[in-house]
Amino acid sequence: LSPLTLNPAEVSSLEASATPNLTAQVSESLIANYLALRQGGDLNDTSAFELVNQAAAFTESAFVAAKTYTTADILVSPDNSQTAIRQYGNDLGNAFKINKPSQVKNEMVIFYEILRSQNKSGIPELKEVADVYRNLAQTLKNVKVPSNYVSLHLEILNNLNKIAGSIDDMAILFSDSLRSMQGVAIYKESHIGFIIAINNIRLKIVEENQILYKQGDGGYYLYYGI
Repeated sequence: LSPLTLNPAEVSSLEASATPNLTAQVSESLIANYLALRQGGDLNDTSAFELVNQAAAFTESAFVAAKTYTTADILVSPDNSQTAIRQYGNDLGNAFKINKPSQVKNEMVIFYEILRSQNKSGIPELKEVADVYRNLAQTLKNVKVPSNYVSLHLEILNNLNKIAGSIDDMAILFSDSLRSMQGVAIYKESHIGFIIAINNIRLKIVEENQILYKQGDGGYYLYYGI
């Protein structure tokens, strides 16, 4: 078996274990696999990525999901006029614009570098990125949402919330590798959901409501600035 692979006996043992013991076993397996790769000279970005993916697969349902936002948590407007929807698009774009950091950082690149180097110095960077997502969610939570856009807006909020929480979990790699790997799995799923929801809103504004934005509008940033 490859150093990246857990055999069926190990999987059965992990599934039968209580959560604290599960954490210890996955941590030990992750570290052992990492050291085997490093000592064998096979540690690179691809092998590190595969190692994280395999560890995450075994922890897919280990933790409780993040809080789910509902219509009670946002500002819903019954106004679905073109004017209201145009304003909604402007508000979305402005929310992204004001929360965009001066230096954009890729959270997964930071995480894999921490894993590769076993250096904790990148952890504060991960936490900073988590705060960017969290602040964006808070800004979007206060945007007035036309009722026809509520479901998509909630998808954005909930995925942003999960992304922020998952990055926080990724940052505790050295103290709880199981939870960190679970964070990777949640991050990937939530990031895809976030992108899909944003794109669906863009299409809905243009195709259903025939709204176009000019350069300088907040809505223009929604299409070309993110």
